[in-house]
Amino acid sequence: MKQLTRILLLVIAMARTSSISSAQTKPRPTDEQALIALDRQWTAAELRLNDADRKTIAGIVADDYMDITPFGQVENKAQYMAALKHTEDTEVADEYVVRFFDGGKLAVMSHRGTVNWEANLPQHPRVGEARK
Repeated sequence: MKQLTRILLLVIAMARTSSISSAQTKPRPTDEQALIALDRQWTAAELRLNDADRKTIAGIVADDYMDITPFGQVENKAQYMAALKHTEDTEVADEYVVRFFDGGKLAVMSHRGTVNWEANLPQHPRVGEARK
């Protein structure tokens, strides 16, 4: 009986040590976290927009990308990339919701984005489109 008690205590001690060490390791990002990080990387690149950022955006945006502008115009990837311009705008994105379908093969993500572009309103590329 003493032998069994010692073995049981050893197993419990090993389990505690294992759970403590696993709790201290940095968790791998989930698919949801990875998609949110990618969205934030894309937005930061759009706002900063140097040559490296253009390459980043081109790598993120699919070749068959289609966008509907706030004014109802349809843009493909080439048109979207050509319309990008550096701005002093800022954006805060929050309230992310990511849903996965078809066993994780499809993700739909939405979020609230608050853009501060009033200071640049007369020169803003999207406003210029509406005035054409």
